[in-house]
Amino acid sequence: KEPLTVSVNAEEKIFLQNHSASKLYLILDGFIKIIKHGSSDDEAIIQIVGSSDEILETSVLSNNDKFTVTAEVVEDAEILSIPASIIRDSLKSDQHLVSNALGLIASNSQNIVSQFGQVLSKDIRKRVGWFFLKLLLENLGKSKKFNLPYSKVLIARYFDIQPETLSRIIRDFREFGITTKKDTIVLSDL
Repeated sequence: KEPLTVSVNAEEKIFLQNHSASKLYLILDGFIKIIKHGSSDDEAIIQIVGSSDEILETSVLSNNDKFTVTAEVVEDAEILSIPASIIRDSLKSDQHLVSNALGLIASNSQNIVSQFGQVLSKDIRKRVGWFFLKLLLENLGKSKKFNLPYSKVLIARYFDIQPETLSRIIRDFREFGITTKKDTIVLSDL
């Protein structure tokens, strides 16, 4: 089995919680939301990942044979699918790969802990502000405007707030020179 580049349509599931973790997925283009399903029908968006991110390397790298979350495509995406057997066999013989994999797991763990810390310690306006700052930095500060990578409804779900609350927060950002035009965020001054 060889790595395979796959085009995936919006709203398609890449894998499901509690299903076999048989592949490692790298996002080449697009956005994927990582969802944790609870004991009832509730679900929480744990992360939204994009280009150059990997999805759930720990399920593939460990002997855990089940995915602990679901991955759903936000917008049409290109992903690279690598069979877990190739990854596991390579880890047995390549110490450099092992070192990189551990570094990646540590980095992802720190990011999730940081995101969780922001949820606990910052009010929602600050969390949305950090989200916009991250988008600006990903845009390398080249422009005073950038497009939201996905819908405001999804962003609101990610922050566990109502879309109306997100719209109100964005309107409140005008006092800081931040305005919106549909799905474009415009800064008066970088």
